[in-house]
Amino acid sequence: MDQKAAYSFTVDETSAGKRITYQKTKSGFIVRGIKFWGMIVLSVVITSLLSFILHFQTMTSMIFLFIVVLGAIIYFFRKKGSKLGQSSSFEITDKSILIGDSSYSREHITSLYIKDPQGNAVNVANVGPTLVVGGRGFAGAAAVGAHVMGQSIMAIGTAVASHEAKKNYKIMFRYGEQDVVLADRLRQNTAEVMFEKVKSLF
Repeated sequence: MDQKAAYSFTVDETSAGKRITYQKTKSGFIVRGIKFWGMIVLSVVITSLLSFILHFQTMTSMIFLFIVVLGAIIYFFRKKGSKLGQSSSFEITDKSILIGDSSYSREHITSLYIKDPQGNAVNVANVGPTLVVGGRGFAGAAAVGAHVMGQSIMAIGTAVASHEAKKNYKIMFRYGEQDVVLADRLRQNTAEVMFEKVKSLF
């Protein structure tokens, strides 16, 4: 019996070219749990600092402040992650790449590549007059007042990054001197297969 090949994206014909539709990967159950406890820890730290600055003395006022801070943090992270799991698409025509309301002329696209979670460019393909090799790294830092709380947050961040790494591959292209995201929040296998499909359309 022939086995049916499974793909995490679809390729559809349009009047002008091909449209690729995919879903951004969601965070797993473990990562969501880690993020939740991270928000609790961060809320405790912020509440402690604000209580000290505002001279809150009673437990009731501190609990109220903690609830307000936690609610604000949850709202922020929910808003930031609201697009995860939603379907996204882009279209490739003979003359351009269409992403949302933006159009990128293929005349100015010089390379196509996969960007791994560490910011490195891999699987670089020359789709123009110049081959661009390499990628960009990225870094971030955070600090809190208490040393113990700081270590906890760092440990949480490391755990989240480790779990999220497998789901945060991107397909990029060089447009003039600008690096543009074609598709993001992809698993490695999805990114590699989609990359080959996109490359074949150039």
